[in-house]
Amino acid sequence: MSSSAVAASRHLSVSFISKRRMMKSNSLCDMSPRSRSIRWRRCLRGSFINKYSTIAHNGNMKKFLFVCLTIVFIVSALMYFIVMPIAQANGFPSEVRLSAEEYEQRATLPMHRFIGQEHVDVAAVDGTSHKYIDLKLFGLVKVKRVKVDVLPVTEVIVGGMPVGFTVKMDGVMVVENAPHYGLTKGDVIKRVNGAPVDSIAGFNVVLGMLSEGKQMLDVEFKRAGEMIITQVEYANRGTGSLGIWLKDETTGMGTLTYVNPVNNNFAALGHNVTDHETGVHVDVRSGDVYRTNVLGVGKSQGRRVGELRSTLRQGSSPKQGTVTSSNNGGVFGCLFADSEILQDASMMYPVASRYSVRPGTAKLRTTIDSGAPREYDIEILKTHYQAKRATKSMVIRVTDKELLEKTGGIVHGMSGSPIIQNGKVVGALTHVIVGDTTKGYGIYIDFVIP
Repeated sequence: MSSSAVAASRHLSVSFISKRRMMKSNSLCDMSPRSRSIRWRRCLRGSFINKYSTIAHNGNMKKFLFVCLTIVFIVSALMYFIVMPIAQANGFPSEVRLSAEEYEQRATLPMHRFIGQEHVDVAAVDGTSHKYIDLKLFGLVKVKRVKVDVLPVTEVIVGGMPVGFTVKMDGVMVVENAPHYGLTKGDVIKRVNGAPVDSIAGFNVVLGMLSEGKQMLDVEFKRAGEMIITQVEYANRGTGSLGIWLKDETTGMGTLTYVNPVNNNFAALGHNVTDHETGVHVDVRSGDVYRTNVLGVGKSQGRRVGELRSTLRQGSSPKQGTVTSSNNGGVFGCLFADSEILQDASMMYPVASRYSVRPGTAKLRTTIDSGAPREYDIEILKTHYQAKRATKSMVIRVTDKELLEKTGGIVHGMSGSPIIQNGKVVGALTHVIVGDTTKGYGIYIDFVIP
C-alpha cells in the first residue's frame, strides 16, 4: 500500500474514533437525571469492586473479614452477657409473693443465669422488717430491687369437698332483654339518678321516691365489665317498678380449696361466681355457705363436659359460714367455728408460690361421690409466667385411671379442687378444656390467697 493510502486510512480511523467519542459524550449529556444517576452508580460500583479486588490480591481481605467477625463476636457477647440479663431483670415485677419457707430457704426467682440474687432484710423505724431480693449482674452490680410480699399463711387445711353458695349481688341483674329501656339480659344496674342500688328492695325504694309523671332517669349499669350510663323514660304511677324482670341473688356450687386454720377464712371455686341463668360474672356483696349432697356424676364424653350432680344439704343448721367477696381467684368468706365442713377437714399442707411449681406429676384432691375427698394422679403439663393474677396459670392432665373411668376427666363442680405437688398446695383447678376433657387449667395458690 502506498504512503498516501496509509495516511488516508489513518485519517479515516481517527475521524471515526473521534466521532464515536463525541456521540458517547453527547448521549451522556442528553440523558435524563435518573439515567445519569444510574450510569454513575454503575461506575462507582465497578470502581468499588476493582478496589477491593485489588485489596484481595494484596492479601488485605483477610484482615477485613477478621475485623468484621470480631465486631460481630463482641456485639453478640455484649447482648448475651449484659444486655439480655439486664433487660430481663428490669422487666421482672417490682413485687413478688413467696411463702415464708421459700424466703427462709433463699428460693430463687426465674432469672437469667448471669443475674445473681441476694436476699435482703431491711428494718423499718416502726420495728417491722421489709424483705427484698436484689438482682445483680454477675452477682456484683445491682440492677433492680424486688420487694417480697410473704404469704400470710404457711400451712392451710386442704379442701377438696363440695360446697354450695347463695350470694347476694352488688346491684340488680336484668333477667330478660328490655330493648325499650336499652337494657339486655345480664346487665347489672348499679345506680339510678346517682343513688346506689344494691338490691331489688333498694331499687324499688329509689323509684318510689321519684315524683309522679313521666321523667327521664339516669341509669348506670355494668355490661361485660364496662360501666355504661343511659337515659330511660319512666312513667311513675306509684308502683315503684320499671316493669322488667330483675334478680339480686344467685346460687352456685364448687369445691373448697383451703381453710386458714388461724381464722377459719376459706377460698373456693378458683374463679368468679357466674350466674347460671345469664352466664355473667357476678360482683358479690354477701352470701352464705352450705354443704352439698353429691348424687352422682354425669361423665364427660367427647366435647360434652360432665357435671357433679349435687344439691344443697338441708339440716338443723344448714348454713356453714358466710361469703364476703369474690374475684377471678375464687369465692372467699369465713366458716363458723362449729361448721360441719370444718369438722370434716383436718389435713394440713404447707403452701408454695408459683415460683416452686414445675411441670411433672402432682395430685388433684376432689370429691366425686358421697364419700370423703381423695387425691387423684394428674400431670402438670405446662406452667405460665404471670406477673398478675390470672386463672389459666398452668395446664394439667388427669392421668388417674379410676378418675378417668368414673368421670371421663374433669367435670363441672370440680372447680376449686386443690392441686398438690411435692406435698405442698400449689394451686386450684379452674377450667376444663372442652376439646379434651382430660385436660384443664389451674391457678397458682398465691393468686388465691388474699
